[in-house]
Amino acid sequence: SGGALPTGAGAMLAALKRSGLEVMFANPGTTEMCLVAALDSKGGAGVRPVLCLHENVVTGAADGYGRVTGKSACCLLHLGVGLTNGAANLHNANRAMTPVIVIVGEMATWHRGKDAPLEMDISAVAKTVAGKVSLSLTPDQLEKDAAEAALFVREFRASHSRVAVLIAPHDCQRERVTGTARYEFKEGYDNKDRTPFERALLLQKAFSASPPSPSSTPAQSSSPVAASAIVNWNTPFVWFPE
Repeated sequence: SGGALPTGAGAMLAALKRSGLEVMFANPGTTEMCLVAALDSKGGAGVRPVLCLHENVVTGAADGYGRVTGKSACCLLHLGVGLTNGAANLHNANRAMTPVIVIVGEMATWHRGKDAPLEMDISAVAKTVAGKVSLSLTPDQLEKDAAEAALFVREFRASHSRVAVLIAPHDCQRERVTGTARYEFKEGYDNKDRTPFERALLLQKAFSASPPSPSSTPAQSSSPVAASAIVNWNTPFVWFPE
């Protein structure tokens, strides 16, 4: 009915949409069907799903989208195996400080600890490529964790990961939330990343080093002063933080 509370999947997606999320790259399986249904519902309007035929394509597309647009990207993956298949490009996103939210569907909570055939320590895998990992065990927690992940990835911190992984059990996606709390975001926030110049200034402030001399080049400069070089150089170059 029109007055019914949303499912955990619907509430999670709505929270991400309110944060400014526009696109979700997906390679879903059975444990993500509730999220797929939510994307196809009226409440999912505004988040565009893009089906990819391999998990590493999903994560690579999300990384590229985040870098090019400066907006938060989102992935939908199937179980720990799907996360593992997509880990290579999540590693790239992690190192590049690309804002990426990764939703990993999991079997229902009652399967946990029962040695089910597809059970895997998803959190352990996620921690190798993400700065924030959340396991939601109730429908209400799915919405809360999604809102917190959206806030986490859009905050730029020099040399810190901006990848957040949300582990979403199937039953928590399917059941309806019990509370009425909706997580709102600052009005007028367009979820765009800082400009390259603003990023460079933040990096510059993160190091206690004097700017490079005019005769030096980025390749010759040490990592602490490379951030200052970004501000002053007009030609592109690659900076490898130590």
